[in-house]
Amino acid sequence: MSDLGKWVPEISFDTMAEQILPQIPDISVKDTKKALKAARYLSKAGWAAFPQAPADDRDPEPTAFKALESVHEQIALCAQFVQTEPKPKPNPKPTLGYVVSGNKALTQTASERSLNTSRPDGYGHLQRDQAISLQKITSSRPTKKFQDWFNIAYADEYKKKMARKNGTIMQHIMRVDARRRFTFGLTIENTTTRIWYASRQSVIVSEPFDFMEDQDKFIHLVLSLTFASVVELGWDPSMELWFDKNSDKWGYYIKVFHHDATEATRYRTDKVLSDFAADALRGRGTRVFEAYPIDKNGAKTGPNVAIKDVWIDSTRTAEADILDAILKDATPEEREHFLTVLAWGNVLIEGREDHTEDVMMRGMKVDYENQRVCIGSKHIPIRQYILGQKADTQQPSTGTGSGQGLPPSANRLPLDHIEFHQFHAKRHQRIVFKEIGTTVYNLTSMRSVFSAARDVSKALEIMFRNGSYVHRDVSPGNILIVNGKARLADLEYAKVMGSDRTHDVRTGTVNFMAVEVSQQAYLFRTTSFSRKVAARPSFVHNPLHDLESVWWVVVWCLFWNALDKTSGDTAFPQSAVQITEQMMHAEQIFPQAYGSHIRLAIFAHTDIFPEYWSTFMEVQQLFADYAEEARAILTNAFRAAELTLPNSIDYKAFSDIHERFAQPFGHAVEQCDDYPLRSLLDVYDTYRREKKRKRGEEGKEEDKEEDKEEDKEEDDNPAAPL
Repeated sequence: MSDLGKWVPEISFDTMAEQILPQIPDISVKDTKKALKAARYLSKAGWAAFPQAPADDRDPEPTAFKALESVHEQIALCAQFVQTEPKPKPNPKPTLGYVVSGNKALTQTASERSLNTSRPDGYGHLQRDQAISLQKITSSRPTKKFQDWFNIAYADEYKKKMARKNGTIMQHIMRVDARRRFTFGLTIENTTTRIWYASRQSVIVSEPFDFMEDQDKFIHLVLSLTFASVVELGWDPSMELWFDKNSDKWGYYIKVFHHDATEATRYRTDKVLSDFAADALRGRGTRVFEAYPIDKNGAKTGPNVAIKDVWIDSTRTAEADILDAILKDATPEEREHFLTVLAWGNVLIEGREDHTEDVMMRGMKVDYENQRVCIGSKHIPIRQYILGQKADTQQPSTGTGSGQGLPPSANRLPLDHIEFHQFHAKRHQRIVFKEIGTTVYNLTSMRSVFSAARDVSKALEIMFRNGSYVHRDVSPGNILIVNGKARLADLEYAKVMGSDRTHDVRTGTVNFMAVEVSQQAYLFRTTSFSRKVAARPSFVHNPLHDLESVWWVVVWCLFWNALDKTSGDTAFPQSAVQITEQMMHAEQIFPQAYGSHIRLAIFAHTDIFPEYWSTFMEVQQLFADYAEEARAILTNAFRAAELTLPNSIDYKAFSDIHERFAQPFGHAVEQCDDYPLRSLLDVYDTYRREKKRKRGEEGKEEDKEEDKEEDKEEDDNPAAPL
């Protein structure tokens, strides 16, 4: 999952400089320091630009730290390059400039995210001649500032004293621009400085140093960032931005490298199909684009396709290979339950396969066990700076394919319950699919939701029948509707049941995770077995867990959607009271936390689930009845499978379970009257706005009545002339 927990690995400054920061073999830190002293920018007391420590400055923080701009500029100006060739070369120009922004919001020329409240205290930005944002491509928006998020290499947070951070910086940099592979950041508390690094695998922090006293370290840091290439700063050279002045549209040029050849195909994106998985700082960072292939002149050479950009565990089998294994002997009809792979390959960065350890950290293995620093305490409060928790309170994204209408943090976890979590090294991969679909999140009728559940149950049956594969991450975002039929996608976590135990970790999306997977324990076992703690077998993800995830998808759609208005209606069918109660139940059923007792009770026990939809309207209840029937079928299968514990699971319980589980969904499609869907949040917000409007009107009427009373009093008691 995308959580960090309360701890992140801490490394020394030297390790950060050697393994992660951009290298500076052609620059002498020692000679640069001498030049700074000669220019009287630096002395034994510290930087001349800082006559006193920021904590002793009475001015506000933006002013107290403003001198950092001068220090960065002076270091770049005094940089001493080592000439190794007989004929001296001109010194390179700085790649970055530096700004103390004073906590001002940056512009956003283009982004999948329309909402942005992130305000860095300072940042390193690409120089105008180095800029790779849209500002370099177009002059159609002259009112925009040059510095926008597509030009920001890293961002800083300053505080005079130790205090909680409110930024959302590192997460925002990684999510706003699909080209970012990793990013850096600084936190400075008075003069105490830490360097932060974030990729899809790791968030790492350096040991603290004093930028006034440890001058060599600060000079090294500034030089390494200021003169680094855009690739060393975390940008992906295989992706470029494009902008159409006429239509005001923007997108990316993307190279897809072929796994069995050296060449690559270039594509131009049309739109983003899905990207909310990129919100999490660590994890797969999945983005899906609709795109088409182009030639060297930019002309379209083929039909539109879907391109998936993802970071997968480096030891996992490629999704395309997993699909090949599952569909090796499949019939054409069976293949229609999955996507068709046209091309795939690992992303190459300067000729090497992109890898979070081998390439980005130069082979360094992260020590997750020993040297760690707490990010959950008030003393090192970098939690919000790294994770962007402030953003989690914003409204759902309205970007195309970005989870429109989802409840806040629908695919993110609360982090306080996690002490620490280790992520595997990851490699960067792209896959081209023939089909372009829409996710279950975007379905507009309840009948289509139940139809999708029936189709996906069949897909899971094919997976298990053709090699005992389990999916392990069924969610609405992984179910795509193509020409009215659901197809199961995102198979990178799929594996043969019980195989490769190194990856037997809790896998899935928390809202749709089976209750046993969430708790990593068999919960339908007999009472006598539950007391035999020593005899408990190791937990294995099985087909029933995948089917349970399908059930949770259906329940999610039942509770997080309301009835929409039909043609001619002026009001929503459900009252404000019904919507409010449904919202309360939806939040209880989907608390976004592991080990929820409510979820276990709803799924495992008869009669509890119906209590939650007792206030549904009749048309909703008819569908919910069939969901209850599917639940009963599945829980009976769980009990039958676990009767043989503490010995191995009884595999006979898996016989025809997919077909039996899918039957209630098919019956619902055939027998229930359909109803249109509207996001529950949208309807809830509509009622809230209406209530606020009415209060405002009532307040105005009350004011008018008060004015009339005052006027009458004045008429009855005229004031004495002045």
